[in-house]
Amino acid sequence: MQTIYRDHGCTMRERGFTLLELMTVITVAGVLLAISVPSMVNIVQNNRILAVSNDFISAIHAGRMESIKRRATVVLCASSNADASPPACAADFSKGWVVFVDRNANGQIDANVDPAVDDTVLVSRTMAGSNLKLNGIGGNYVAFAPSGFARTLAALGPRATSLMVCDDRGNVESSPGHSVARVIVMAGTGRPEVLRKSDDINAYGGC
Repeated sequence: MQTIYRDHGCTMRERGFTLLELMTVITVAGVLLAISVPSMVNIVQNNRILAVSNDFISAIHAGRMESIKRRATVVLCASSNADASPPACAADFSKGWVVFVDRNANGQIDANVDPAVDDTVLVSRTMAGSNLKLNGIGGNYVAFAPSGFARTLAALGPRATSLMVCDDRGNVESSPGHSVARVIVMAGTGRPEVLRKSDDINAYGGC
């Protein structure tokens, strides 16, 4: 686009974009946007899975260390009211979880008249508004004996041996052979292990 001004015999030209140039720029920008937006969405979703997986692993480590330090049973269980006082164990890790000292190993938080022997909440995590799926495999809790090893509580039934963390994408690859989903394996020693291979995700039942 070119505008010509004439003043006292002089010609001045003002340069601009032609309509064709403008449309080309808009088309290129649209293509770049279409490519980048899905990539950004995937990055955000992957980071959410990573953050929640790391939070859960940190909770496992905290529970195990506190069981050894306090010489008491510590429970990490799924909870739908982790921010309540007191919270309670539930069936679905996707709602959140809580870690607490369970001095009499009855699977619940007891308040006694003596604060020295009260069950203590160590960690609480709510998952309100999250679309992540956290599927406990084998049970809805992990308990740690005073030795730091995993133990089963009769009051809560079989313990979880692993936790599947994924979203509505399921078991899709983030890189060759590796999934966006994760399996956190909770060994009898109380130590967690993270598996990311697509074959491992399928071996644990998929997402």
